[in-house]
Amino acid sequence: MSDTAHPASPPPSSESLPPRSAIAARGGGGAPPPPFRVLRLFGRLGLMVAPLVLLLAVLVIDVLLTGGQRPAAQSPTGTFDMTLVTYDGRMVGGREYLTDRIRLSPVNFYENQPGWRPASINSLGFRGPELDATKTRPRVVLLGGSAAYGLGVDEEETFLALLRRRFPEYEFINAGVNGYLSVHELGATVFRVLDLEPDLIIAFDGWNDIYDEYWRRMNGDGSPRHPFANSNSVVLENRLVRLWELENDPWTATGEAAGTIARGSTILSWLGDRLRPRRQPPAEPRPLGDRWYEEARDRYVANLSKLHTVARGADCRLLVAIQPEAYQLLSTATIERIRASHGEHWLPYDFYFTVFPELYAKFREEASARLRDAGIEVLDMSASFAKSRPTKDALEMFLHKPEPDFVVDNVHLTPRGHEEAARILVGHVAGLSREPAGR
Repeated sequence: MSDTAHPASPPPSSESLPPRSAIAARGGGGAPPPPFRVLRLFGRLGLMVAPLVLLLAVLVIDVLLTGGQRPAAQSPTGTFDMTLVTYDGRMVGGREYLTDRIRLSPVNFYENQPGWRPASINSLGFRGPELDATKTRPRVVLLGGSAAYGLGVDEEETFLALLRRRFPEYEFINAGVNGYLSVHELGATVFRVLDLEPDLIIAFDGWNDIYDEYWRRMNGDGSPRHPFANSNSVVLENRLVRLWELENDPWTATGEAAGTIARGSTILSWLGDRLRPRRQPPAEPRPLGDRWYEEARDRYVANLSKLHTVARGADCRLLVAIQPEAYQLLSTATIERIRASHGEHWLPYDFYFTVFPELYAKFREEASARLRDAGIEVLDMSASFAKSRPTKDALEMFLHKPEPDFVVDNVHLTPRGHEEAARILVGHVAGLSREPAGR
């Protein structure tokens, strides 16, 4: 055997080494076996998912502790929020407002839900006590929107309730419904009110007819509308469309579920308030022209003229009481105080304070003249309010209640305002004469 040493073999080149994957597959090279790799993968996923699970748990607890609780009971007349119910009283949409309950109407799109006691709605859908089983005394029916309904005050504080106590020999019926226009008053009269055999119909209206059209035009909506459509009917229509989408579109349902969690979470609401971009109001009013105003005015006059014809055919007297609009009678300081208290939440971006009072004064004057020319008895309540107090400061005292829980606005009266309205109407109701009580 030779003592000569063999030379060392050269190290293998990198090209001759097996790939790591092959070594790992044979269990060599220190790589963990497959079960351990799976566990490590799940561990990494757990570290990624754990914060999300923790956040979701916090949000669920937040919703359960805050958003899941039923809100404190509100005044049944404090806002325009409406709960839609079926004819048998089942709530539509799953969200209940404690302010107003309505149901769909085949004539006027919607009407008060009969028997809604928190708002003093009787079994026929009128606000106030039950009617006499049979007519035994003269009947006075009040038509109109939320101002006639008495939004913001209890039923016994409305001017119709005050007239009821002043004239117990008459039966007074409040057929006002929040948001109604003159066309709804006409429909209600033809299909419901005439069946009550009224002796006097008071249409306490005007503001809704002109403002409803003004507001949507000021916000850029100039699309044609059905004659019976108003802002409330559009809201209800959108709500019904949303319910249909929730039932038939899974993506909409998923988004609604996420939105419900977000709305019910104090944390997400706080974040949303700070991250949501603020809409900046325009610097000046949108130019509207005169055509929309003339159409709204003429439509109002036409509806009241038809109502007069219908009432006269039923041997019933009609009094058109064009409702007061407070801001044109108030001082600048009071207007600024009201604006400061409501901010963007009261009729935002409509330039109400700078545009509408003057426009409504024009509407009152022109509509009153046309109605009187048609032989209709008209009472301009704004003018009557202005004459009833010597100074604007005194007028402010009874038009606006100082308590912070009352929605002080431009058209809804306080209890003192209802007292003044009743005082003005006394002379027009007394005797229920067939001749006008004065113009």
